[in-house]
Amino acid sequence: MRRGKVKIKPITNRKARDVCFSKRRQVVIKKANELSILCGVNVAVALLSPAGKPFFFGCPTVQAVTRRLLGVGPYNPAMGDGGDGDETDILHELNLKYQQLQQENEVENKKNQRSQDVRLASDVNVLGLHELEAFDSNLNAIDDIVDSNHVIKNAKQTAKPQPEMNVESTLQFTLDGQRIAPSV
Repeated sequence: MRRGKVKIKPITNRKARDVCFSKRRQVVIKKANELSILCGVNVAVALLSPAGKPFFFGCPTVQAVTRRLLGVGPYNPAMGDGGDGDETDILHELNLKYQQLQQENEVENKKNQRSQDVRLASDVNVLGLHELEAFDSNLNAIDDIVDSNHVIKNAKQTAKPQPEMNVESTLQFTLDGQRIAPSV
């Protein structure tokens, strides 16, 4: 007996549509795999269920096929993928660049802050009362650090010249959490 022609129309019953999708999905993936093996081609299949759940199949992988299709990155047929750079490698590389840019940005921000502090300190006459009090407390903190440093105390107490000492390396000042190197 001959099969009659089947009219293609949407399945209205939701449950029947889900069952039909599940069966047909397996057939489509099987046919894509056969096509890849028999013809030696790269195949990628992306299916979305009626519920919106995605299903993917790729031979050798979905990422390798999309990379080759889009021309992103090198393609190495011997490896069967898009070369040595998987998405994780690319993501790792981008994260490293991002961290490097963040560090450079932090350095620039610190430089800008220091230049603003120097500008603020040089124009003491234009400071307000609150800013002058903050500046005075910072100067007092620096003065306390210098007085408490044992190298300075020893140098003040003994007038004899001491053997060559690298004072720059022993003195460290901090102002609002930033190190200040003394100018000698």
